[in-house]
Amino acid sequence: MKKNLPIVLLGLCSTAAYAIDDTKTFLLTDVYFQQETKEHTPWQAITPQGDYQGYIEIDGQRYQVDNDKESLELAIYYAINQQQWDKLAEFVAAYRQLPDYQVSLALMAEGLIARQQGHTTSAVSLLEEAKKHNPYDSRLLLELGRVYAEDYQTNAARASFTQVLQTPAIPDATKQRIGSFIQYLDDRQKWKGVVSLGYGYQNNINQANGYTSCAFYFMNTCLIEQQLEKPVGSTFIQYQAALSKIIELKGHHKLEIRPLLYGTQYRHKTSGAIRNYSDNMINLSIGYRYQNAQTSFTLAPTIERYYQDGQTQYWSKGLSVGLEQSLTPRLLLYLQVEGKRFSSKNKQYYSDYTQYSSSTGVSYGVTPSTSAYIGYDYDRKKYAESAASSINHSLRLGLFKSFENETYINVMGIYRDSRYGGKTFLSPTPRHDKQKILIAAVGFPQWNIYNIYPELKFKRVINDSNIIFYPYKQSEVSLNMKYIF
Repeated sequence: MKKNLPIVLLGLCSTAAYAIDDTKTFLLTDVYFQQETKEHTPWQAITPQGDYQGYIEIDGQRYQVDNDKESLELAIYYAINQQQWDKLAEFVAAYRQLPDYQVSLALMAEGLIARQQGHTTSAVSLLEEAKKHNPYDSRLLLELGRVYAEDYQTNAARASFTQVLQTPAIPDATKQRIGSFIQYLDDRQKWKGVVSLGYGYQNNINQANGYTSCAFYFMNTCLIEQQLEKPVGSTFIQYQAALSKIIELKGHHKLEIRPLLYGTQYRHKTSGAIRNYSDNMINLSIGYRYQNAQTSFTLAPTIERYYQDGQTQYWSKGLSVGLEQSLTPRLLLYLQVEGKRFSSKNKQYYSDYTQYSSSTGVSYGVTPSTSAYIGYDYDRKKYAESAASSINHSLRLGLFKSFENETYINVMGIYRDSRYGGKTFLSPTPRHDKQKILIAAVGFPQWNIYNIYPELKFKRVINDSNIIFYPYKQSEVSLNMKYIF
């Protein structure tokens, strides 16, 4: 009996490990939706309106545009300022037919059209080529700086904006606008993150069910019954912090530092195998990021420490590879694969294991204030004992909605199917769990003091299992004070 006890504890720890991953996913998703500073340009299919039309509408008035150099140059600037991209394509096509057209102006216009169509790489190339023909044109430098910023070339954008400021006779309003652009670039490279501290209650900190099981059968009769541990409820204090800093190395190449910390301090303890369910998790990722306007690729080693019951339960080391690709301004595809090795010093109850996982999904911007996402996760935990090893499939659905008064809701639902590798003394068949999870948060940024605002969070877990030790139901509610920077 003593020999098999670690398998029971491994099962409990495996369930807890999913809770850690789910908390991490919800926290990072929350950070993504609330801190995403990426400015998507609404891509458009832009084509000239057939033959040359020879007019432009400004404030409801139609103006004739003659097919000569001076008229077309003026019309091109008006079309850019008014964001009439179809007319701009029409004018620049006619402008290129003139024998004495200005190459830099035509290239700038074509670059801005490419930017509006979502072809940021082409836009950068066209504007850089335009700069070769006219290196001191302040409007060209301003537009090039903006496209550099959208393409995540922060240092190049700052250099272009600085060059504009050095141009003589720049209006004060333009200087102020450029100053705000530079401030945005500076803010982009600062530490960003979310920190929260909350108080709440959970009705089942030990993931127990209180079922009665039979410890000894004789002639199909239960002679000795065993009462399983009953659920223990407790108030708690909870803290979370997700931080990130991106340091530009050169162009699209970055160094990303991402520490993650969260933990829960429960007031009550239990009398079970784990007496103190208070825990703490620290995760640190430092790695390479390639990022442009449509694509983000990351390659980063990670280390993680999980502390519970007065001791370090495990250390893990791993490698994570991620890809995000904007398919349209609203549709984002993501993919991540990760491998980790978990090591524990307490070999009496916990075994080392290896975990391989992958996640894929899409996020869709329904409106500027509403995003929905769906994802699929696969992970395999491999222990020395097959009964503790598992293969897990998870489906995640989520919705983030921000209202006009700044109130937001963030909801994530998870369905997970977990199958274990072998049978144990607990059951003649391998363990099979089905888990349903709902996590929902409602935040009120409008009720803030020094940018610290309240957020209500609710979590519900229902775990079904074919082995009597593992089914449980768990509910949690908390009030958190949150700070985003």
